[in-house]
Amino acid sequence: MRRLDFVWLAAFVTIGMLSSACGGETTPPPEETKAEEAQPAAEAPASTEAPKFIAPIRGEAQLGYTAPETNVEGKEVITTMRVKNLATKGAIAGLKIDEFWWDSGDNAVGGATARVRQPLGPGEVTDIELRTGYLGSSKMTRNSYNFSHANGTINAVGLDEIEAPVTEEEDGNEDSAESE
Repeated sequence: MRRLDFVWLAAFVTIGMLSSACGGETTPPPEETKAEEAQPAAEAPASTEAPKFIAPIRGEAQLGYTAPETNVEGKEVITTMRVKNLATKGAIAGLKIDEFWWDSGDNAVGGATARVRQPLGPGEVTDIELRTGYLGSSKMTRNSYNFSHANGTINAVGLDEIEAPVTEEEDGNEDSAESE
């Protein structure tokens, strides 16, 4: 009987100590409340940045791209294009663009692959550059492209024009120009 009384006493003391250590006071003291009211909420900087993490698209994603520009520089064929995530929700993670070159006899003669390392957010634009070894104009008559991403397929849509991608440096310059 004595042991049971001791167990109950120890349990009440433990619960009392835990509730005072964890629970504490739920409302701030009056001095802190007055200090918080003195600072208006309007002075807090408004964050206009997009969230850092946007859930990736699973399945088919919509991607717009401009007509590729192909140039020969030395012993390389350089193809550039601009792509844009046309989705309103969801990022395209692991975007991969494959370029295949064919000769006049429909034989594959080479190609290149480009990957976008960062997820391409909704409405975000980026430039892609594909570099392939140059084999001569008689061997490289036409090319084709294959778009894919880490979580599915891409429905690529050709667009006439896509605005230039915005870099962080440009964002900083715009902010300083507005403040002057």
